[in-house]
Amino acid sequence: MMAEGLRAACRAHCESLMAERLDVGFIWKPSDSFYSGDSVGLIEKSHHQVTLLLSDAAGKGSASSLLSNRLDLWARDFLLDTHCSPAQLLAHLNAQICHPPRGDHYPPPIRQNLAPSFCNLASMLCVEIDLQDSKLTLANAGHEPLIVWWEGQEPMPIFAGEVCDFALGMVDEYQYHQRILDLKKGFGILAYTDGLTECTRFQGGGRFGHQRLLDLLRQYWRQTWQREAYPKAQRLASAIYQWVDEFTGSIFEDDMTLVVLACKG
Repeated sequence: MMAEGLRAACRAHCESLMAERLDVGFIWKPSDSFYSGDSVGLIEKSHHQVTLLLSDAAGKGSASSLLSNRLDLWARDFLLDTHCSPAQLLAHLNAQICHPPRGDHYPPPIRQNLAPSFCNLASMLCVEIDLQDSKLTLANAGHEPLIVWWEGQEPMPIFAGEVCDFALGMVDEYQYHQRILDLKKGFGILAYTDGLTECTRFQGGGRFGHQRLLDLLRQYWRQTWQREAYPKAQRLASAIYQWVDEFTGSIFEDDMTLVVLACKG
């Protein structure tokens, strides 16, 4: 998605989406000043259901930006028209990439602009939160694992040990799976792209990595839980960005996007 479009869209959602029940934090750091292959969507399906979409298109520049933008549009249209499940949404988007609608001029130029190894691939995380039933439904197409926490439970990745479903565009007619988690009081989630965990140290090499992220999150969680029952989502998002910024020396070779959703009570 184009950089300013992503920034404006997420700012609007952060200000309006279920403000009385969910606290939203958002950080986006593109590697390019104009284009981004990352896309974020927060879609309110009902007064008690919200769907978070986070995708990361393969490649860089205008090609990945166009793919990301198309996925966002397709996802919103299908989700609002059908109220489908996360797994059904990923299957639909995979079919759209593998068999684009007639008259849609998106796939051919994208395939020409991307390296042959990419060929219209994108990872996507689809998370549906039902505040009435206290359920989280997750489907993951080759994306980074979701991290969750709640009162008495420090941050942990969920379903990370399971085999991850294929990225979108990789296998035609693939049937995606979804998992359901019971949400507890004071829950929060962190979704992010691999620009966070795969960024490299500005001196001495090495990646930021999943374990470093978990260790810092747990340290932050223990400290803030002493002061406030429901830590502010944007404050946590900003803290994560500061950790990564210091690690990389403010040099980002890939787009980095992270979203924090936290229950207000």
